[in-house]
Amino acid sequence: AEAALQLRGRWISGGFVSRSQSSLSAPIEIDTALRSVVTPAVTGLTLSVRAPLVAGWSLDVDAVNWDAAGAYRPQTQARSTLRFESSFLKKLPRGNFHLLVAGTLEYRSTTFVPKGTNPLGQSTPGASALSSLLEMRIGTATISWQARNLAGQIYETYPGFVMPRISNIYGVRWEFWN
Repeated sequence: AEAALQLRGRWISGGFVSRSQSSLSAPIEIDTALRSVVTPAVTGLTLSVRAPLVAGWSLDVDAVNWDAAGAYRPQTQARSTLRFESSFLKKLPRGNFHLLVAGTLEYRSTTFVPKGTNPLGQSTPGASALSSLLEMRIGTATISWQARNLAGQIYETYPGFVMPRISNIYGVRWEFWN
């Protein structure tokens, strides 16, 4: 169940999500020692905020908090993005330019992975990662640059699988047509 409220162009929503007792298959493509588990019923609270702020700035927040951490599922997950986006139509009325700048913070609490006969098995500590995005469109060409894990934090989303420290992804998309 979810309910949302719009107030002056800003959306705030909250709700409950539930999962009945179920059997989760192990991701054996990651590790063949993992095993399937039966997870108990669980309920979580969700919160989302979509808010234009001022002059092209906006904020997006999504979070879920479960009753407890479970196998293959952290107790808390959150993602927030602060962005600026504009085509500067007052100064460039033909619409041939667009700029998007965004910063994203993602957080996951401890994740437990059953292994062998141990129901809790291994775990990954909670971690957060900060990322950025810059996109600039000129005519039909878009230049983009993403920087992920800006703080260079060493963290795992799964035991034994360390995420890249700092990643830079850049490129150009260009549309040609006759």
